[in-house]
Amino acid sequence: MTNSDELTGALRHRLRLQRRNEGQDMGGGALDIWEDVAVLWGDIAPSRPGRSAIGVRNISVQEFEVRVRYRDDVESGMRFLWRGDIFMINTVFDMDETLSMLSIQCTKSPVFE
Repeated sequence: MTNSDELTGALRHRLRLQRRNEGQDMGGGALDIWEDVAVLWGDIAPSRPGRSAIGVRNISVQEFEVRVRYRDDVESGMRFLWRGDIFMINTVFDMDETLSMLSIQCTKSPVFE
């Protein structure tokens, strides 16, 4: 059994992959619209916690690694939805350069304190 085969068995979470598109609200103002790209089987696990400051607010930031079967349309700026949480995609790597699995580094949406 190869490493990719072992990871395939671990893909037990249903993740919704979304892409941001621009639209307009009723008044003509800019509006971000998130559209579904696909629903995927994947594995998601925390990689490391952290803290960040945005303006005068301290926020908790937690990074996750998401693993899914290879797709050529996953890129940074997209997001995953899983169990009501949002995971913004930061980087995407072909795990073993065989076009079989992707390792995707994500940041869970911050929680303001």
